Amino acid sequence: MKKFMAIIFMAFSLILVGCEYKYSGDYPQLYTVAINSLLWNHGLSTATDRFIDPTIDIIQKDQYGRILFQYTEKSFTPSVAFSSLIIMQYSTQEDVYYYEDVNFISKEKVSHSHVQVEFDLTEIESLKEINDWNKDLNLDKCISKEISRTKAKPQIDENTLKEMFEENGYYNDSTFLLSTDDYGRFICYSCVSTINNGVLEDQYLVILFQNDLTYAVFSPKSFYNYQEELKEFKAKNNWNCQTA
Repeated sequence: MKKFMAIIFMAFSLILVGCEYKYSGDYPQLYTVAINSLLWNHGLSTATDRFIDPTIDIIQKDQYGRILFQYTEKSFTPSVAFSSLIIMQYSTQEDVYYYEDVNFISKEKVSHSHVQVEFDLTEIESLKEINDWNKDLNLDKCISKEISRTKAKPQIDENTLKEMFEENGYYNDSTFLLSTDDYGRFICYSCVSTINNGVLEDQYLVILFQNDLTYAVFSPKSFYNYQEELKEFKAKNNWNCQTA
């Protein structure tokens, strides 16, 4: 059964990577923050026969224009399913601003459901506090991204990616881009499979590529609470730092 589920996930992911889906909803600025913040996102939802927009609900705004919103994707595949609360600090017509790695919290959800999960008040207040809710804006603490209605693809040739995975004993059909830094690095994530004692096993990987395409890999301990791990992984690999 596990092998069958992995094959379904890979086949579906290959379709996603090849499609030219474009978000058509009312909140492209919030969509941009979500797809650049959350591991495992596809940037879209699925109905039985087509791709549709993920659900984006504005929960609250503070007196300085920050937006707390909920982002949820619907999927009929056995992939990681989650719903997230996210805070955007500020936006212009062209760009969005947010605090990297600490601007969201996520919870597991039913994969094929669009129903938003509920978050505890203490979780929400903690998220607000770390994102300076109702305090003066400080854009120096933010990273910015150009607003987009499409999820960009990894900046690496597909054959190179395939060879990289095969060299490490993995089978993979799709890799998704999370984000890029200011110095040519980029982070991707992927569901890969490997054969262990004749059994096909899944593993979810995060890969950080340097601008020369050397890379580092880690597998988060949790699908949903990985913020500190991701932050440490980035720091260890000079994310958004100028190096000689």
